[in-house]
Amino acid sequence: MNNIQLAPIVLFVFSRLDLAKQTLEGLKKNKLAKESELFIFSDAPKHETENSKVLAVREYIRKVTGFKKVTIIEREKNFGLANNIIDGVTSILRENNRVIVMEDDLLTSPYFLDFMNEALDFFEENNNIFSISGWSLRLNTLNKYEEDIYFHNRYSSWSWATWSSRWNQMIFSKKNIRNLILQKPSLIKNFNIAGSDLTNMLNDCLDEKNDSWAIRACFSQHINKKLTVCPSKTLVMNIGFSPEATHTKSKNVYDQSELSTLKQWKFMKSPTFENGKILKSLQDFYSLRNRIRRKILQFLTSTIN
Repeated sequence: MNNIQLAPIVLFVFSRLDLAKQTLEGLKKNKLAKESELFIFSDAPKHETENSKVLAVREYIRKVTGFKKVTIIEREKNFGLANNIIDGVTSILRENNRVIVMEDDLLTSPYFLDFMNEALDFFEENNNIFSISGWSLRLNTLNKYEEDIYFHNRYSSWSWATWSSRWNQMIFSKKNIRNLILQKPSLIKNFNIAGSDLTNMLNDCLDEKNDSWAIRACFSQHINKKLTVCPSKTLVMNIGFSPEATHTKSKNVYDQSELSTLKQWKFMKSPTFENGKILKSLQDFYSLRNRIRRKILQFLTSTIN
């Protein structure tokens, strides 16, 4: 990691103390934690019933050690996940040219920070790359894949990193997205190439049925024709599937049984031929048929339990 500028880590927490503890304890096990600056954004309660839970999280994060420096931003009013992330990341990138972002329900490999920082450094000048992800699906095609990374055209919200230059290309204004689509309908024509669920999620966001920041980030990546870099074996596990979650209330049907123990990675500047097979597998994973199958599995699992 010589001569590599370490990115500040930005963590967003709310009311789930047990998950915030697991997330931070896992992150502290990274060897680069002691050399990294950590910013924790704590959102305020939306309802009075959340007061005690938010306070418990705040009492815990005020005592967090194990990082070069810890800065805590306690919101005085409820921002909501999307606004908290958009505002928080924007504020950090005013003073830094790169950032690593996490939410409070992610368990990381001890080498997560190594991967994210090395990838940020390697791909900074590659204008085809929009973001770095520490998370990856377990696909059969990846079991046979010999490279350490692959490229995906879908933005990942389960741990990610980017640069201020790419963040400035984000379009979070719903009004601006609507106007863009009205002016140039072809912008959304191929949006589903990274998953048949994307157009519906974006439309729901524009219709105020969801407030996802991630679908807007994904759309921004799409219209800029850029890619996300992913590890072939995941360095992140989402542990936040529960009724208390904001977006992951159902059972976890993703295969995330283990974290990668890889300590070094070989990066390449552009996709290989094999990457096309991976993209087809990812398209199949997000196809309507498989999304319906997962919904049924979630229902059956919740019924049994």
